[in-house]
Amino acid sequence: QNNERPIISSFGFGFPDKGFHNLINKINEEFTDSLIRFHIPNANVDINNHLKNETLKLCENMLNNKNEFIITDHYMSNYELLVWLNESSVNCFYYDKKPSKGISSVIDYALSVDVPIAVTNCNMMRHIFCDEISIEKNKITDIISGGCSPLLEHKLKWSNENFINNFDKIMEL
Repeated sequence: QNNERPIISSFGFGFPDKGFHNLINKINEEFTDSLIRFHIPNANVDINNHLKNETLKLCENMLNNKNEFIITDHYMSNYELLVWLNESSVNCFYYDKKPSKGISSVIDYALSVDVPIAVTNCNMMRHIFCDEISIEKNKITDIISGGCSPLLEHKLKWSNENFINNFDKIMEL
């Protein structure tokens, strides 16, 4: 992890409501020399990558020459994705606020590494949201400075050790 130049990362399928372009705008407001990395693989439900291409156009419209932008879309194994996330200064998810009964699976991966997380206050992030990691209420630099402490309760609750212990308890019944 490079402490001199922030590495700001996000990943997920390239749907416009994931707010990748809004994240670029937020980064441009706050940083003049950062590396923005997005990993946006193809989604089988996105015929001909129409939504992904729309998202990429929105991102291109937000880019300026202040920050470097890298986009990748190759398949990553779980391990490769975790290594990639761990290289970041912060992992950000700027999802639109819309009704949703589900939660975002990107958080499972982001919680698995020791890197701060920044999210919007949307339904899909409700299971981890708190003011300390709100990208709408805080500067990204402040979220980075805060480290992972706002996430500690979730990291412990959903750790591999707790999973195994809970599974063992179920098997004992």
